[in-house]
Amino acid sequence: MCPSGACVSVRMPVIQVSAKEIDEFDVAIAIACLLRSPDRLENRVSEKLRLSDYAVPDYFYSQDGCLVVSFDGGWYPFLDNTRGYNRGPQRWYIPKTSELLAQIARNMQTAEQRRISGGQAGGRVFLHSTGALRRPEAMPELELLAWDIVGKSCYLCDRVTTASRINL
Repeated sequence: MCPSGACVSVRMPVIQVSAKEIDEFDVAIAIACLLRSPDRLENRVSEKLRLSDYAVPDYFYSQDGCLVVSFDGGWYPFLDNTRGYNRGPQRWYIPKTSELLAQIARNMQTAEQRRISGGQAGGRVFLHSTGALRRPEAMPELELLAWDIVGKSCYLCDRVTTASRINL
């Protein structure tokens, strides 16, 4: 129930994500898969990298096909294992070379998002082909950011919903 009695659903603005920004994102994810680093990477980048050579293990994707990325307390991004300790490493750090990941981190630092996170820095997001979601405990799923992508990402998949599973 809304205190004022008039609830309004707020839709996040849609940002435009360029082909260059998608390439930066894909390279950052590929480097994380290549290096498998449990330590922060800062801005390290490999000069020659074939993205198709570096598949993200399934334990870094949620059941609905979202890539799971978290930010630690210092806002360093990492791939986050959501399938349990016996399914692979818990985190692989991602270099801070992606404008898209930086935009996600900035959106997570708003007053509203900090409130949702209990005042703690960092947190988990679920990335798919049209945006980023948060799934806070004891709260409904929240849209953090929506985007239109120019081109296609190697790692941002279409989200599999219950409705799309029924239609399979």
